[in-house]
Amino acid sequence: MRKVDIELIATQVTSTFTTPFKLSFWVALFIAIPYVLYQVWAFVAPGLYKHEKRFAVPLVLSSIVLFYIGVTFAYFFVFPVMFEFFAATGPQSVAIKI
Repeated sequence: MRKVDIELIATQVTSTFTTPFKLSFWVALFIAIPYVLYQVWAFVAPGLYKHEKRFAVPLVLSSIVLFYIGVTFAYFFVFPVMFEFFAATGPQSVAIKI
């Protein structure tokens, strides 16, 4: 196996400080999305009629499942195409370091 030297480049003064916080926030939101959607529903539900509330379980469950399906689709299908496009259309004078 070939050893690959990877070098991170900070483009802003505060990026080395804020990057771990941003990553932690997005990972926590990804994990907590079922609870967040439930809390949104718990806020909205008291203002609905009884016949409207019967959609609660299918709505919450489908929202959670569709969110994770969307994330998976973006990760495996959209991001590779997008990153390849950006790498191919960049100026020749810019070296992309991976």
